[in-house]
Amino acid sequence: MPTLTEVVPHSNNHGDQLVEYAQSKEELVDPALRRDYFEHINASDFIGMTQEIASIVRTGDSEHRQHFDGDAVKLMGHEVPDHRDKEDLLRETWETAQSFLKDRNLSDEDALEYAALTTAGGILLAHPFADGNGRTSRYLSYVIAKGGQNPEVLANMTPSGSTEWQVAPGRGIMLPKPREYKQEQPSEIEWEMQFAGESEDALGGVIADSIYQDGVIREFIESADESTRSLIETCATRDGEGRMTSLDGDKLLEVLVNDSERGLANAYKLMSLKREFQMDYVRRYLAAMRDDSLHDKVALKKYDLTDPSERAARTPNDVEKFQAISKVVGSRAIQGRMRFRDQAVAEHRGYSDLHRLDR
Repeated sequence: MPTLTEVVPHSNNHGDQLVEYAQSKEELVDPALRRDYFEHINASDFIGMTQEIASIVRTGDSEHRQHFDGDAVKLMGHEVPDHRDKEDLLRETWETAQSFLKDRNLSDEDALEYAALTTAGGILLAHPFADGNGRTSRYLSYVIAKGGQNPEVLANMTPSGSTEWQVAPGRGIMLPKPREYKQEQPSEIEWEMQFAGESEDALGGVIADSIYQDGVIREFIESADESTRSLIETCATRDGEGRMTSLDGDKLLEVLVNDSERGLANAYKLMSLKREFQMDYVRRYLAAMRDDSLHDKVALKKYDLTDPSERAARTPNDVEKFQAISKVVGSRAIQGRMRFRDQAVAEHRGYSDLHRLDR
């Protein structure tokens, strides 16, 4: 699978253009006006703004638009969605962000910050462009949360190592719930050992080289009819008690895709399942941001350094980071429990404070 390339270097910081863009919109100056402005723009306008900002942070010119990228990229333990699904995921991102802006129980500050972090995470995970997704997510989320009130921060927004506005969706909130399968599943699915991006299965490596390879096969098995299960059986290994101990993933793909009657249908199903897994990662993030339930302290364990042994296991840099984040955690936790979106706020503020101090 191709590695992510930097088409336009991060060192090309178009600070003057970034400041000009943010300060050219009167609606962005005041928090109440800014909330009202973003609350009422539709998803198409949001996507247009995202493309415009992506052009500015890369080239300084809002007219140099990028099309949604079709390359498969593995990023942050996540395989970015198929390019055909990126626009829909950005629409869902904006709908989630707007749900906070429309919530009159939230202050302007909280509504704008939740919306900003939701937007940043959605852009990073949907990864719509070949280049500039991180820079776009930082700048757009800052404009939503803070407007154009701080030219110095805006002018230094794109270089990831220097900006004091840090946004990154915590992967812990996107862990899938354990799947309970009804069909018999193998204890293990075996794949030929290959370097990343070099697998050659019956679908050109699309499934075998995916981080979702096991999930795709297990979901396919779950929906298989009796005829298809007979094909699966030809690739299975059973122990003396009849339990399916392993399944040859590469062989199974070949058998399914080359089946004379249903090969094309099987290939389509496998590819569709892979797309669903890629989209599901983004949707779990959005669902977690919307989730109003409080989660117990296990979700915050990495910020708890009250245990001497836990503290001793951390480097001084770890301790500094955790202390910065824990200040925000303490202010937003309710009896040691927290919503995921407040955990996102804690991480964002804590890391941003550290970067500001480093500068």
